[in-house]
Amino acid sequence: MKGPIRRKMVMGTLIPEVIKLVDINKDLVRQWTALSRRVNDPNLYLAPEFVLSAIKHLASDKIFYLVVVWNNEGHNSLSGVAIFSLFPGDRHFPLPQVVLFSSTHSFLGGILLEDNDAENVFSCMLGAVKKRFPLHFGMRLHSIGIHSKLGDSLVSQKKDSDVKWFEIDRLQRAILLRKQLEEQDSGDAHLSSKRRKNFRRLLKKLEEDHGRIEWRIIHGKDVSEEHIDTFLRLENSGWKGKNGTSLLKNKNETQFFKEVIAASRENDEVFFTELVVNSEVIASTCNFIIGRYGFAFKIGWNVEFRDYSPGIINEVMFLNNIEALAFDEIDSGADESSFITDYWPGRKTLVSGVVTFGFLPKIIMEFIIFLKRIKRRFGHD
Repeated sequence: MKGPIRRKMVMGTLIPEVIKLVDINKDLVRQWTALSRRVNDPNLYLAPEFVLSAIKHLASDKIFYLVVVWNNEGHNSLSGVAIFSLFPGDRHFPLPQVVLFSSTHSFLGGILLEDNDAENVFSCMLGAVKKRFPLHFGMRLHSIGIHSKLGDSLVSQKKDSDVKWFEIDRLQRAILLRKQLEEQDSGDAHLSSKRRKNFRRLLKKLEEDHGRIEWRIIHGKDVSEEHIDTFLRLENSGWKGKNGTSLLKNKNETQFFKEVIAASRENDEVFFTELVVNSEVIASTCNFIIGRYGFAFKIGWNVEFRDYSPGIINEVMFLNNIEALAFDEIDSGADESSFITDYWPGRKTLVSGVVTFGFLPKIIMEFIIFLKRIKRRFGHD
């Protein structure tokens, strides 16, 4: 990490700067960390311990930039951070563009924005990026909450502005809302009677066949190397292991995971759940929590117990033990086809799209969106 950051391009009290990732210093990382915990829309996947580890182990061949915005009032505190790389374009937007950071293991995208001035901070960022990269004509965003500060900033762009937001895709993400669960008689009360009956049947059969069942949650500094290694082994035992996509199959993936866990463990921001039968862990989940917002990350289970659906038993046990964890919302990180959508009742809308810079890119994007609508109308998309 290098010396002091130069601050320039003053816009009122907001001071934007574009920096190569390799040039950031410890003070910036410290302020970035503080901002990631301070915002109302915390995002594990934009926290420095996650981003820096993912880039180091999973994308070290790419050049990444940060656009940061400093607030010149008080102590020049950090008001915004976005991480991005340059991209030549594709069928969704066929012009050179900047693409916000997203790794293989990032289930939410976006930008960290100070809550009380999010729209101005975002506009300041766009201006800095446009000035630094005048031959790039848009910004690609992936999987952002439509009702987040960033989502609000996108849809509230002025009509006379030279930037415009185009939505390319959206999905409904399963989430857990504590308030929603507390309104029920039990954590699994929202499940159909058929699913609750099946859960009890599986639980009873598992106990009859294999002995005493225990469910536990391990939080923060109580997470040991044994818990981590057990999880990695279980995540590798299923189809991911066979396909070579598990964390354990790739040395860089394993190092990335352990590095993020180590940082989060020190801050009490990680927890595992485990389903145990006769002292053997047969299902495990890895999750993170920042403030009162949780992020379900990965699951693993022993394929030798597949007839008992240990992964589902583990999830329902968690629903019935939510008092063990303080949270307001947990993001599942799952797509719409995941089994978790049948078990987690809350929903959040995520969108992906492009912010165009200038008149011609806007016209090109409007034409692309028009063609997509035509294809959908005639069943070709």
